[in-house]
Amino acid sequence: ARIVAMKCRGASSLLRDIYLGADKPWGIAPPDDPDVPQEIMDSIDRLVQTELAMLQANGIPVGPEIIRDRVNQLMEAARDAEKKRARKRAMIAEDRINEILEEGGFYKALAEFIVDLPLFPFGCIKGPTVRIVPKVSWDTGAPTIINKPKLFWNRVSPFDIWWTPGASDIEDAEVIERIRLTRSDLNDLLDLPGYNHDAIREILDLHGR
Repeated sequence: ARIVAMKCRGASSLLRDIYLGADKPWGIAPPDDPDVPQEIMDSIDRLVQTELAMLQANGIPVGPEIIRDRVNQLMEAARDAEKKRARKRAMIAEDRINEILEEGGFYKALAEFIVDLPLFPFGCIKGPTVRIVPKVSWDTGAPTIINKPKLFWNRVSPFDIWWTPGASDIEDAEVIERIRLTRSDLNDLLDLPGYNHDAIREILDLHGR
């Protein structure tokens, strides 16, 4: 009757509706009480000193309660302004991160992961990994192709992942992934830090012969 397959398709469909709908499956929330920058604190101190000097010059007595209330009033206004700036920074950061995720194939990897999740005991998304990709630049007034590093995400087959036997948590395990690479993929690694370039050149030379 293929009941299991139907249930798995239904589960994947529900997960896609939740995580791949119009709303993003993630977000950035600004801090509830962001720190007021030190330069703003210094400006408040100078403003209170100036106002205090003006009042004393006009012969108006000023008690410590008035000074404290004025400082608290200015600090509250500074906190409100910092909250607005924090919300604006969070929105800008969210848009930028979403652009990076879309260009790096994160949502495509997430869609493939959602298919794996009901079928296998676990699913895996790998990333971000850095790849060298060509990009057209107009800095000189003419189109030139430059190679730049870029972040990518991809779904990894559960049959290509192994970890330490007996590990109770993936964070405590040594993980091995079986990767299939082309000559072009290996060539792209020659420009990235953290790789043994001599070993990569040896592999390319041996494979060519």
